Amino acid sequence: MSIRRRIWLFEGAVLTVLALFFGALFWAFLSYQQLIDENRDAIGLMIESQQVMLALKDTETARTVFFEKPDSRSLSAYDDARGNLLDTIAHIEAYAPGDRDNSEEGKTIGMIAAGRLARMDKDVEFTKAHRPSRQMAEIATKMHAIDRLQTETAIGALVANHQIHTDQIWTLLDRAGHWVLNFIVLGGAFIILTSLIAIVVSMRYVMRPILALATGLDTISQNESPKEIAVPEGDELGLVAGAFNRLTGHLRDAEARREATEEKLTRANKELVARNAEVIARTRSIDLLGRVAYRLPGCSNIKEFSSLVESFVPQLFPNIPGALYVFSDSRTVLTEVAQWGEPKGDTAEFSPENCWGLRRGQAHEIDNVAADVVCDHVRRDAVLGYRCLPLVAQSETVGLLYLERTNESVPWAIEAQDLRVLSETIALALVNLRLRESLREQSIRDPLTGLFNRRFLQEALELLQARVDRTDLSIGAIMIDIDHFKDFNDEYGHDAGDVVLKNLSDLMRRHVRASDIICRFGGEEFLVVMPGATLARAAECAEDLRKSAAEMQIIHNGITLKQITISLGVALIPDHASDVKDLLDAADQALYVAKNGGRNRIETGVPVPNRPHATNLLEMPAPEAETTDGAASTSLFGR
Repeated sequence: MSIRRRIWLFEGAVLTVLALFFGALFWAFLSYQQLIDENRDAIGLMIESQQVMLALKDTETARTVFFEKPDSRSLSAYDDARGNLLDTIAHIEAYAPGDRDNSEEGKTIGMIAAGRLARMDKDVEFTKAHRPSRQMAEIATKMHAIDRLQTETAIGALVANHQIHTDQIWTLLDRAGHWVLNFIVLGGAFIILTSLIAIVVSMRYVMRPILALATGLDTISQNESPKEIAVPEGDELGLVAGAFNRLTGHLRDAEARREATEEKLTRANKELVARNAEVIARTRSIDLLGRVAYRLPGCSNIKEFSSLVESFVPQLFPNIPGALYVFSDSRTVLTEVAQWGEPKGDTAEFSPENCWGLRRGQAHEIDNVAADVVCDHVRRDAVLGYRCLPLVAQSETVGLLYLERTNESVPWAIEAQDLRVLSETIALALVNLRLRESLREQSIRDPLTGLFNRRFLQEALELLQARVDRTDLSIGAIMIDIDHFKDFNDEYGHDAGDVVLKNLSDLMRRHVRASDIICRFGGEEFLVVMPGATLARAAECAEDLRKSAAEMQIIHNGITLKQITISLGVALIPDHASDVKDLLDAADQALYVAKNGGRNRIETGVPVPNRPHATNLLEMPAPEAETTDGAASTSLFGR
């Protein structure tokens, strides 16, 4: 049965019961009203009779008071009571109900009451005129009591029949009231019971299914997993519940698909984040490698090169210590030129034979030093694993890149491609650096003696001239020439002459300061430039060179060559010249004087501004040494 039909049937039953209840109640009301209407006249006459009796009683009381105390106040009270009695008598005589008998009886009661009033008036008049004694007042009171009793008896006889009928009517009315009250109570109980039944039925068949539907909808609105609801089939709510359950099934399927899609998206997002992180890391690595490749070729010496490697490699491989080794010129030893991260297993230098990577010409990777062959240059007890990567460029091995792992909590965060690119970049830059150094050395060095050539001298003198102009720097110059060198070559040959030039060059390197510049000026002529030196220091150095050259023994092809001597010219800025060009001219002129003066001697230039003749320094007292190691008191870069 559908809910609509159930509601219609229930409403029809309730309306029927309510119609019967209110119909019965209306019938009882009409019957009660009819009884009241039928007995209204008798009840009215009784009420009027009671009013007359009460008025008589009040008048009797006022008259008795006047008898006892005849004064104006008591008389006034009597007159008031008398007036009230007259009004009551007039009202009952005028009473005209629908019942004729009741009307006649009312007039009779009025006449009896009027007769009794007339007798009381006479007594009052008598009392006003004669003022009777107390005894007479008492006698009159007793007589009036008898008269009052007779009057009440007469009136009561007239009312008695009406009183019996009235009592019967009141009994019927009381019963009717009880019946109506019971009917109302039973009807109210029935209505309450019907309401309870209606509530129970609505809760069972309407509210409970609706509440289940509302709960299910609330679950969906809160994004929780929807559940099916159990509602009896066969009515409208059952149809709604069935549709809701089907919707719930669709929602569960959609939720499952959404969760599966969300899981896929989450995995894809994680993969994307991971790939993005890889791309960022890779981009950073590429950027760092690009910066390394850009900067390393710009290094002018191995010190700058090492500093750049120490700066960039820790950025590429964080928390991984390491070192850079390069071959010596003899290629018999590798020397550590850079390190980062405080490596514990490295050594300062080692032979190429001590490294398995250099032996095999490829990377040597050890993850566990306890389970593999370890290179001799690695301290086994200080590391857990390491990498040795030979630096090869243009088919030449120029060094070694060493990385180590000393902490188990730090993984090998090394990309093989980054490591390969880094090693190739370092190797190529190192080869280029050595090539540039070699080319520079060739361009500024004399190939026979290894001393600086005139090209380098020209550059150095320009820089020194700038310092002279800026700081008043003193500069000494010693021009040197080998005596009778042409005759020496003619006697022993040019090979022996080359040996003499080399030995003299080595001699000069040992006797000058590191800040001094030694150049092969041309042929058998040499020049020593001494920035910051005094004239005494330059003369002392020249004398040391002259004596050492005279004492030098040279053996060539098993033959001891004859002793050589040198002539030297000394000049100084600002004593003998104001600029470097004049300084060289002054030193050259002093050398010319020394050679013309007999050779194997030292001459100094002409003082500025007058240069009358050169001074023979051999005739001067020996200058005192300015420092214990023979170095000038003023450094190369001076003030």
